[in-house]
Amino acid sequence: MNRAFLFLIGVLFLLFTSLHTVSGEQIKFVSLKGMEFTLGGELEYEYVDTENDAGIDNPVGHFQLDKFTLTPKIKVSENIMLEALLLFSSAGAYCSEAYAVFSNLPIFNSRLKIGLDDRFINDIPRPRTEGYALIDTAFALDDDFGITWYGEYNSFLWFLSLTNGLELDTKSTFEDNSYHIFHDNRPVKEKNENKEVGLGLGLNNGFGSDSSLFILGFFFKGRLNEDEKDLLIDIDRELVTGSDDSSFYGVSAEYKLNKLTLSGKYISGLDSGLKRDGWFFQIYFDLNLSPSSSITPLFRYGVLNNNLENDPAEPLTWDRDNTTVALLITLVPGVILKTEYYINNEETGDAGVDNDELLIQLEIKF
Repeated sequence: MNRAFLFLIGVLFLLFTSLHTVSGEQIKFVSLKGMEFTLGGELEYEYVDTENDAGIDNPVGHFQLDKFTLTPKIKVSENIMLEALLLFSSAGAYCSEAYAVFSNLPIFNSRLKIGLDDRFINDIPRPRTEGYALIDTAFALDDDFGITWYGEYNSFLWFLSLTNGLELDTKSTFEDNSYHIFHDNRPVKEKNENKEVGLGLGLNNGFGSDSSLFILGFFFKGRLNEDEKDLLIDIDRELVTGSDDSSFYGVSAEYKLNKLTLSGKYISGLDSGLKRDGWFFQIYFDLNLSPSSSITPLFRYGVLNNNLENDPAEPLTWDRDNTTVALLITLVPGVILKTEYYINNEETGDAGVDNDELLIQLEIKF
């Protein structure tokens, strides 16, 4: 891990020689049509080290540019906003999000979002670390085309969505591209005329200025297409039953008390004969070091299970749990140094694998 400490020294040197150029605020322009146009973005540069194992895709500790993003926003009117997320990485560049938001609708001042964006459960509770919980990677971590109507009345809130639906695929759990899990992925093209419907109902209640409680229950329902069924057949022919139902339900919760935050999520899903379920619990504490800097220790534990017999040769069949320990240092607004360690455990049906990971990331937002 000596290279990791050298990386830290280099990062700190760069920070203290250039912090005065970072404000964390979006740049504002006026378009030719007289509309207010703001441009923000984010740069993530990191060091990743994975435990050495024969099955690891990249066992050597290395530096990498995780991503560079631009987030333009256009204020069409007081009640209409256009927003997008353009993502650039070593793998390529693409439009990750692009949608319009219509605000202050006649029904309880609700909002309507039209376009490409994450499932509404992705940021509930909002992630603080670079690494996501296992169930978020499985169910919530991708973008979908559609319409979402949402709002809040007093402490009651709701979401109702109609989208193309994500496609059952596979994805790695953290930085290393090995030992994939089932993952609801953004399809290359629309292949299913049966759209996905999502419903969320919850409460967002404050208790004075020091504490608040947020709870959201949700349900999504769609149908599998032929490619998804083929994926399941490749694992186990018995996974494709007479039903092509694809659905999941769950609950998210977050409690804040001064600088302490407790949060968690539970999800259970069914894709024909494949059952997946899991949960996580997270706790972190924000400590102010100065008016512009803070330090946040964080702990998260989560599990992801399925109804398949563990096969050492097929990672998709494994049950898993993860422990994440992180230290997030906000040096100035918009500049965060993240140190995260992922302790990964897999029930393989045989000997375990060594695939814990260390991540040290410099995140700069502008």
